[in-house]
Amino acid sequence: MGDHDLLVRIDERVEAMKGDIESITDSLEDHYVKQEEFRPVKTLVYGAVGFMLCTVTIVLLRYFMLG
Repeated sequence: MGDHDLLVRIDERVEAMKGDIESITDSLEDHYVKQEEFRPVKTLVYGAVGFMLCTVTIVLLRYFMLG
C-alpha cells in the first residue's frame, strides 16, 4: 500500500466526517433551544425558586423564633 493510497483513504474519511459534522449541526439547529430563546424561561424559573426558598426560610425562622 503506497502513500498515495493512504492519502486517498484519509481524504475520504475527512470528507465523511465533514458530512457527519454538517448533519449534527443541522440537527442541533432544528431540535434545541438557543440561549436567547431560553433566557425568559430561565428568569421565571430562577424567580420562582427564589420566592419558594425565601418563603421556606421565613417559615422556618418564625417556627424556631416563636417556638
